[in-house]
Amino acid sequence: MQLQTDLETLRFSTIQFNAQAQLTLNSATSYTVQIPTGGANHRELTRDLSATGVQVSGGNLSYTPPNARLGATVRVYSLHLGDANLNLKVIGVTGKTVLSATN
Repeated sequence: MQLQTDLETLRFSTIQFNAQAQLTLNSATSYTVQIPTGGANHRELTRDLSATGVQVSGGNLSYTPPNARLGATVRVYSLHLGDANLNLKVIGVTGKTVLSATN
């Protein structure tokens, strides 16, 4: 399933999320995630979903600094594809990943 493939691709591309990570919607069927890795360097993932017939209707990235009690960062990637809302959370330095999808 294409959406699952996208989630898996993003899972391995979001472990290094930080406050400077950016999500850009290039078109109705394409998006880019850019993750700074130090200095002028960055990792970039661009996905074009035009062949799938799925529309990208919105998305966002958010970063929560370490929680004083939990000692964990929470990095959230949300992507809205067609009628589906896909959410990816990466929690703490262990990179524990929580995936959820609704449609």
